[in-house]
Amino acid sequence: MHSKKIYSTILSAILFLTSCQKLITEPSSSDANTLTTGGVVHWGSQYNDKGLAVVQTADGGYGVIGSRYDKNLQEQLSMVLFDQNMDNTNEVVFGGLKEHVADSLNNRANDLQQTSDGGYIMVGSTMNTSFNYDMWVVKYGPDLTTPIWEKTISGTDYYNYTYQNTEESITESGKYNDFGNSIQQTEDGSYIVCGTIYDGNDNDIALWKIDLNDTTDSLTLVYGENRDNGTCSNTTYQDSTNCVTNSATWNKTTSITDNGSSDVGNYAQQTNDGGYIIVGSSYSTNTSYDIRLIKLRSDFEIEFNKTYEISAVSSYKDDEGLFVQQTSDNGYVIVGNYGGQGEGQVFILKTDYQGTELGRETYGSPQHPDVAACVRQTNDNGFVMVGSKYSQASTMEDVWVVKFSYDLAPEWNYTFGKEYSDFGTSINQTSDGGYIITGYSYSYPATRDKQSEVILIKLTADGIIEDKCITCAHQN
Repeated sequence: MHSKKIYSTILSAILFLTSCQKLITEPSSSDANTLTTGGVVHWGSQYNDKGLAVVQTADGGYGVIGSRYDKNLQEQLSMVLFDQNMDNTNEVVFGGLKEHVADSLNNRANDLQQTSDGGYIMVGSTMNTSFNYDMWVVKYGPDLTTPIWEKTISGTDYYNYTYQNTEESITESGKYNDFGNSIQQTEDGSYIVCGTIYDGNDNDIALWKIDLNDTTDSLTLVYGENRDNGTCSNTTYQDSTNCVTNSATWNKTTSITDNGSSDVGNYAQQTNDGGYIIVGSSYSTNTSYDIRLIKLRSDFEIEFNKTYEISAVSSYKDDEGLFVQQTSDNGYVIVGNYGGQGEGQVFILKTDYQGTELGRETYGSPQHPDVAACVRQTNDNGFVMVGSKYSQASTMEDVWVVKFSYDLAPEWNYTFGKEYSDFGTSINQTSDGGYIITGYSYSYPATRDKQSEVILIKLTADGIIEDKCITCAHQN
């Protein structure tokens, strides 16, 4: 499957947690030049750089998060700010505290949100001292000078929340891979982190909540695939024997079971009722992955847990749910990919507030790997999707943007790219009714030894590129 942030060859993981703390190390600055080619703003260093999430900021500008590759440090977290004219105003490259990571190797951010204090919260993955990945959350202030705090999450915490005996998990801590894929600040000022955790047997969907104040911080597992017999799910342990909620008490030694399935958590969002919606994929009895949609109430109890199949039954082809958003009618829209063995198509699926499917559409060529990455509901109650589409002309991928009506009928469909591969990874509607897109490109680097660069594209409401950057160096 084309899983958003995790590969099926990953074997396992266990959890490690470090507390939030002030950082004393300064992030390094970037020397990448910002260019524009035909309205596409692009930048990068000598090696592979990727844009993985974009937001419009409170001042009308834009923030892009992703990774920058350094030949000595490999992947590093990279964030760049732009004003509303697409002019670069600030940037930072950061590798994390060395006591948290293995010589600061391989750090990347996958999702970004501007927070209520004007700063930024990011989630991704960082390499630990055992040379495997942990979930990684980093908080910056508005000026991007020094991170305010960072937190890592790995298998030991998940194990501690789901099993009584933690000696094995502590011993094995950090030996497997855990990935943070989405983050959101919630109404109460805390943060929810969605990702994939290894439980000692297989990969699990996990949703964590991080609460912060001036003196302490806390981490709570609010959803995990290893759960009890259904009486009391996803709660913290109150003592060494029992888990207690307002409705039940159960013994964690006998009640917890592994669900026996490999699961991937890709995106979560707080819903209008104070609950949470999670999308991902789970390995099914048909020897392939199906789409999962999980709704939690505000007390973190499960409201519904749905599975959807796009590929034909017993087709041995994977369906993956990558992104979910609550819609204006309190339902949900999901986007993702299906197929396999060199093929690939995309789907967009709508449900009502109970997760009952209302409609779906599929797009792309069954002979070539077309990929969806993100979907947003638009101001007219329609939807816009970004991803990448195979180009018959270049035999490479192009950035692909499709605008749908409320009924999922396509209204316009555009690709952007040149002679090499170009990928769209994130889209948001902007305050002027247009759209902002990030991704990465092998077409736009000025010299071919640069490999991939980050791209930023501003579209009108009709999907036309706006060439807005004044200070960018322009090239044909």
